[in-house]
Amino acid sequence: MKRLTALAAIMTLAATGAQATILQNWQYNDEAGINAKLATNTAGTLTFNTGTRMFVNGTGQAVYTFDGSGGPFSADFLTPITSGTVYYRIDFSSWSFASNSTTAASLGVGFVNSAARTTSATLSKPKANPQIIRTPTTDNSLTGSFVYKYPANPGIAIANPDTPMSLILAVDLDDGANGSYGLWRKIGSATDYTQVVATTQFTNDFTDVKSLRLFIANATIGDQVAVDMMVVGDSLTELQNYGNTPPADTPQSLYADWVSSFTTLTNTTDNPDGDEYNNLAEYALGGNPTNAVDNGYEPMFSMVTLSGTNWMQYVHAQYTDAAARGLTYSVEHSENLVSSGSWTNTAIIAVGSGALDAGFNVYTNRADASGQPQRFLKLKIESSF
Repeated sequence: MKRLTALAAIMTLAATGAQATILQNWQYNDEAGINAKLATNTAGTLTFNTGTRMFVNGTGQAVYTFDGSGGPFSADFLTPITSGTVYYRIDFSSWSFASNSTTAASLGVGFVNSAARTTSATLSKPKANPQIIRTPTTDNSLTGSFVYKYPANPGIAIANPDTPMSLILAVDLDDGANGSYGLWRKIGSATDYTQVVATTQFTNDFTDVKSLRLFIANATIGDQVAVDMMVVGDSLTELQNYGNTPPADTPQSLYADWVSSFTTLTNTTDNPDGDEYNNLAEYALGGNPTNAVDNGYEPMFSMVTLSGTNWMQYVHAQYTDAAARGLTYSVEHSENLVSSGSWTNTAIIAVGSGALDAGFNVYTNRADASGQPQRFLKLKIESSF
């Protein structure tokens, strides 16, 4: 039990590791006009050799404008990554290609190994077809590069060419001699990623990652693509959740967080340790619902005489963020214990409050005992959940 007092009442680059690691991170929050190759990398040292075609726009994107030459642009690791799984996420706020009369305009991202072979994912617009994500297969004629069969493998149609999209490309360097490849995508307002490729179709060894790649091909002069961010890491979950705004706490979620630390709990009215406090009271007073000895900050009652008047004094703890937790605390009085409807707070006077600890304040309330044959006080705790 936590005792209250009357005084207080009145006053380096790594590919693998034990923990998930963000290896490279471009958010493009630099000032407008900066060449994307000079954009801040908050997690690593890589830079993209984007030439004079990609610039930060000042509102959180790097915008690429096609001028007839599409790269590829690359960013080379100082030391190739040789183990683990490497994930490369790129978010596009907009991407749109004009119709091309001969070949498919495309935007691609990928990994390159030390032997200059590439595995990549491509956003593509064939003539008279919707923009798509093409899925990879092998083509031995290209000496081990990942390429795409089209039109035999038409890919995943996307109705709106400017739909925001996030892609995560992965290569597992530990999965056999040739490694394996994966691709996840999230389109528009979707909240979760969908895996669209899981394969081991490398035609040649892909046992290291030397560079990241970004390229545009067969586009029309003036076509633009806006990139929100590019992030590289060694954890799929980390990259899928990266940049997400944590959900706002609610009374239900705060109680659920507390409940999760006690495996025997069910709901607010249960009392697993068999003491006089149910789960809600234990929660509201900082107790342990599995330990009958630890009831948190138990309320304290005393009689005080001030200027000849006898007062019943009631001191209780209360969360500093009680409102956010959906908790209300009120001291009530009754002149009998027979009628359940006789409890009220009309005679209760709030005397003062003060800090108790980092999470709780302490409150003092009084009720006049003069001329009362009997009077009872209690603390009423209610929740919104």
